[in-house]
Formats: sequence, C-alpha cells, structure tokens
Amino acid sequence: MHFLHALVVVVATLGNNVDAIAERGLEAKPQRVLRAATKRSDLYRRSVRITKKFETEMAYVENENAWSDASTFASQVKVSSQKPVFALEEHEHHLKSVDVTDVSFAEDGEALDLSVKKTTWRQAFDRMNVTFGHTTDDHIVRRHADFAMTRSKRQNRIAIPQNISEDVNTALFDLSSEIVDKTFASKDFLEILGAVVPLPEDLPIAVPIEIGCKRCATTGQLALNQGAFNIDLSQIDLIPDIFQGGDDGKEIASVISGGFVELVATGVGARLDLFARPSANGAFEIALIQLPIAGFVIPGIGNAGAVFEPRIAFEFEVSGGLEVNYGLELNVPENSRLRVELTDLGSSSLVGFQDTTLTALPVTVNITDVDVTLGLAFKPTIPVGFDFLGQLSAEVTATLDLPRLDAKLSTNIAENCASGDNATNPSAPYANSTTQLSPDLIQLGPIALVEANVSISCDVSFNASIPILPPPFNSVGVARNIFKAEFPLVSECKSPETAFDNSSGIAIPAPPVVAPPVLPSASGTGFDHLNGQQQQQQQRAHKLLCQF
Repeated sequence: MHFLHALVVVVATLGNNVDAIAERGLEAKPQRVLRAATKRSDLYRRSVRITKKFETEMAYVENENAWSDASTFASQVKVSSQKPVFALEEHEHHLKSVDVTDVSFAEDGEALDLSVKKTTWRQAFDRMNVTFGHTTDDHIVRRHADFAMTRSKRQNRIAIPQNISEDVNTALFDLSSEIVDKTFASKDFLEILGAVVPLPEDLPIAVPIEIGCKRCATTGQLALNQGAFNIDLSQIDLIPDIFQGGDDGKEIASVISGGFVELVATGVGARLDLFARPSANGAFEIALIQLPIAGFVIPGIGNAGAVFEPRIAFEFEVSGGLEVNYGLELNVPENSRLRVELTDLGSSSLVGFQDTTLTALPVTVNITDVDVTLGLAFKPTIPVGFDFLGQLSAEVTATLDLPRLDAKLSTNIAENCASGDNATNPSAPYANSTTQLSPDLIQLGPIALVEANVSISCDVSFNASIPILPPPFNSVGVARNIFKAEFPLVSECKSPETAFDNSSGIAIPAPPVVAPPVLPSASGTGFDHLNGQQQQQQQRAHKLLCQF
C-alpha cells in the first residue's frame, strides 16, 4: 500500500487507563467508564481494499452486549483530518503483524513500516463529532487480539478504575429527597434577586424573611439520555494573528459547530409545604439539595456529568407583618424530555414537561390586616458539564419554573372583591363602612384570596470555554427562553383555605402558536442568540489578544 506525498495519521484505540478530566465544579456521581469497542455491523462493512481515507469512527461502550442483545450506553467518536487517516482496527483483517520501526517501504512495495509518535487528538485531527446514548446495536469490547498471526493470544482489556461503584450501569438516577420541619438560615439563600452583589458567605446578613419547610420532597428519576457535540478543533486559536500575517478567521464561538443534549424524566414530582414570615418585600431562591446524575468518561477524550439542583423560588410583596402557610404539589408526566440544540437554542424542545400538573395547597394567614402578593415556584436547575481533550469545556444549563404559583391575598375585601351589585348590612362582621358586602363575601372571613395564577417556563443556556486562554477571551455564552405559558387559577375572591379544593392536578393549557420573529443571526458563528453588539465586542477583544 502506498501513501505518497502525505503524512499518515495512524489511529489505534489502545486500552490505556487515562484519568478522567475533573468536572467544572460539579460534585459528580461516580461515572460510567466507556471502553473501546467494535460495532458488529462495522465488521461486515470492512473494505476488501486499503484506500486513502480522511476520517474514521470509533466506538466506546459501557458494557459489551454482542451476546445478549441488551441495551448498553455507547458513544461514537468520529474524527476527520486534512491528512490521510489510517485506523489499524479497520484494516486488521488485512494484516498479519505490525512492527514499529522508522518509516520505510519494503523493496517489493508490499509492506509499509511505521514509527509511532504520541500526539494529542487536537494536533492529529481537525474535527471531532461525539455522540452518546443507549443502543441495542451489538458491540464487542476491543481486546487487540485479532491480527491474523496472534488471534490465539489474549491481551488485557482496558484498565478500569477500581473506585467505580456498581450502580453506574443504571440509565437513571434517583432524585428522591425530603426535608421536614426545617427553617432555612441566611446562608441557605442562593441570591437576593435583583441585588447588585451576591450574598457574602462569611458575614451575617439580615434576610427580611423567615421561611422553612414543613415538608419539602422530590421524587423520580432523571437521565442524561443522549446527545452529540460537533467540535471544530481548527477554530481553537492558540497562535496570535500577528504571527500569521493577519486575522485567520478563527472564533471561539465556532468551536462548537452543532449538537444537542437530551434529558429524560421518569416519575418526577415534588411537594413543597412551606411556612413564611416575611417582614419586607423581596424575592429569593433556596436550593434544597444537590443530586449528581451519572455521567460517563471516554478515556483520553473527555467526560460528561450533571447535577440536579431542586430550588424553591419565592417572592413577597407585603404590607404589615404576617405568617403564611402555603405550598404546592406537582407531577411531571412520564418520559418527559428536554432537548437542547447547542447552536440553535430557539429550536430546543420540551416534550411532557409543559404538561406538568399542579395542586395548590390551602393558604392560611394568621393576621387580620394585611395585603400580600406571594409567588412560589419549584425551580429545578440542571447544569450538564462536558470536558473534551483537556482544552474545551462546555456547559448546558436548563432552568425550569415547574410550575410557578402567584397569588394575591387581602383583608380589604370591600376594595378588592365588592362590586356595585353587592349589598348587605353595613353592621355585618368584616363589612366596610363605605362599601356594603354581599353574604357570599362576608362568608369569606377576615381575608380573601383575590386572584391566583399558574405559569410554567423553561430557560436554557449554553457556555463554551477554552481554559488555557485568559479571560475574557476564553469563553462565549448564549441563553434563551424556549417555553412560557400562564393560566388563571382563581379569578374571583375565595377563601384561601378552600379556594383550591377543586383545583387538583391542574394542567396549564399550551399558549397559542405564534410564528417567532426573524432575528438576525450572529454571522460567522454557530450561535443563534448572540447579541450583535456582544459579538462585535468579543471579536474585537479576540483580535486585540491576537495582536498583542
């Protein structure tokens, strides 16, 4: 075989034990380690000739399934180069032996001797497409014992770290958690929404609310189901343009040229039974707990992992002091899916999550002179982190108001509830001296639930960074809301203790379909929602770095 006037890149999926790249601050669950494998279907597609190719595809699996037909978690890594690529595993049926010496041709032209030089994936290839998910395709773990001369010799499998727990084979991760009779301390508050600076960690701070869980619980399972990353390694610019004779057109925003991530929920639900004593207006978030989701490692290439962080978001507008007890229950439909399109966030999709049902718990207030508007949302945040080749980090984050309940309560029933047709004896209990109340309004008691609305929304964001570059030149990020709907739950005054008696399992109707406005895309990048001014600033900053 002859490869003249070209450098040959030889690919062999050797079973070296490579430490997993540390995740970006995620407290990860032990991850499944994938091993180099061969798809059985690829064996039947092997060529009878050795030809020049510029790309190859490698398979990695969690468990061998060639003899069981069972589903296994697998990843396909497709690499391409401007130089010819010779994958030993694709041509082993032609080979009797492989000897490593200096590069030379045999005199008869029938043999090619190659020397081996270890290099990085980035130096060897221009593009890399990584896909992952569960499959029933038959896979055989690579044992490197298949050369014609050595088929009877068994070599060692890939070395697997010994600290991997047995439960990483599961596709789903249990989200069950429970908090009972807990009052949150100021350090539990993630942020004061709208504040200029974050909460200090080492100083006591007066939070204008006391809030806690009578019982807050989450249930169900969540999986990082499948995904793909299309990586253009040629866009990683480590050489300043000044040494290349001008702008080479490389942009960090173009490193990720396509792909998606899909999360699947099974049996996910929550119950938030809260008490609160607010003394001033405010909006806050509290994280109940952090639960890691099993990810995976491809030795030598990278790893992925995720965290499920159930949060409570609540908001108060209050005049007067009070103690209020309220809450909600929710259930996410089975097999709900969230798919995030990395370079076109607007095309991301929800299936099932938007049909989450809500049951509001009774509201009780211990005061007879107050106006209060309160909001409560179960707000899970799911950051999914990826590291590739030690040079590229990416993070997809999904944030859902799943759902949100907003309600207004008032002891001023005459002003908020009475209409011109209402009439009753002014001396009746709770009657206003200037407005006569109907018997129905009098029966409400000292406080009324004036209105209540339920809403649901989903925001997604994507951030990519090259850690070896200095900030702010090393990262790019985009964010977008992909779904939002609102539904009036209570539109007339009712007793807060009984207003939701007939509102069990409320599902929010889908919003009317409206064609999205056509927005100019960020030219020269794969991101659809990168603000034009922000893009120009990043381009200028990038060029300044390159000209330094």
